Amino acid sequence: MKKTLIKRILDFCLVWIPATFAILWIVQALFDLYITKMWIGATNLFLFSNVHTITVLAVCPLYLYFFTNNKRNLSIPIRVVTAITVVSIGIFFNGFIWSLLNLYLGSGTGSITMLIHLISVSFISVILYNLNIKYGVIQIYHKFMLVTTILFLISLAVFINSGFFQNWALYEKGLILDPHNWQWVLEKTVAVYMWIGVTKT
Repeated sequence: MKKTLIKRILDFCLVWIPATFAILWIVQALFDLYITKMWIGATNLFLFSNVHTITVLAVCPLYLYFFTNNKRNLSIPIRVVTAITVVSIGIFFNGFIWSLLNLYLGSGTGSITMLIHLISVSFISVILYNLNIKYGVIQIYHKFMLVTTILFLISLAVFINSGFFQNWALYEKGLILDPHNWQWVLEKTVAVYMWIGVTKT
């Protein structure tokens, strides 16, 4: 009886604590967007550091999607872990691409950051792989992945050709204003959302 009660309490916390944060962060990001009228602005995530508003608006709804879209009736802990895992892959994958491009096209810095993101993607992929072995959470939607991969490559090409990384090098020297632009918004959004096609949960 006690184990059942504890499990219910834990399940309740696992459902509502992350979901509440995600919803509150979405509201905060939308409010910041309304006030600043800037997609490249930053949102303060309460106890956490400032994060780009577009990142919040991309990641938080994606977490809610993965968590609520439970087609295999997985347990709540597995749904939470799977949602966090897939969302994290998108974040760190984009971070790896960004660091790699900045290393070769921008200020020439970011090798350590690139390595951290690469290790993170690899580690998270191992977690997802093991989740799939035990719970079958992966189901590649090939058409979706093909379309989003093409969109990602196009958005990446547009992003690179916008001159962002050359301007970022100047920004780091304090010579120009923040160069974040709509091309960056497009590339980051596609990079995060393309991972919808890897899981059935």
